[in-house]
Amino acid sequence: VVANSPQTAEQVAVHGVRAVLIAPGIDRDRFPVRPRPPERRVLYVGGTSPAKGHDVAVRLANTLVGPGIREVPPSEIPDLLATHDVLLMPSIREGFGLAAAEAIAAGRWVVASAVGGLTEVVEDGVNGTLVAPGGDFAAAIASVPDYDPATVSATATRFDAAHQRNAMASLWERVLARRSGRR
Repeated sequence: VVANSPQTAEQVAVHGVRAVLIAPGIDRDRFPVRPRPPERRVLYVGGTSPAKGHDVAVRLANTLVGPGIREVPPSEIPDLLATHDVLLMPSIREGFGLAAAEAIAAGRWVVASAVGGLTEVVEDGVNGTLVAPGGDFAAAIASVPDYDPATVSATATRFDAAHQRNAMASLWERVLARRSGRR
């Protein structure tokens, strides 16, 4: 079993299974670093699911997309990120936070709940702001620093798709070696 975050691995362990931790990879070439827009603009990509914190996003985001709102193809996400300087993820639970990793790769600050895999993706004060459950997202957005997109993007190298491909290839080699008896 492959888990995308330590929190997901813990959920799997409850069922007596030890998971291998391999974070999802992102194609960083799809998310070029672009200058920030001149005005603060907040993007939310979670859809209407209550688990994604839609009720918070409705009050605070300039642009809301996702299932039940306005679905956009993955090819449009880089341009959406380029026209916003903050990605809002007020999730109640989140296994990993792929949208956060993509936003960081694009050099955008992420304001996210300190839950699940988001605590692995967002480095508080470095590439985003983590907000305690029930915390003040409006205040977190208002205090986003004057960050450098290139500096934020540099923190996403650990989510490069090459890392995931290499980790999965290594895992498959181990699995196949066991199957053939070559440990």
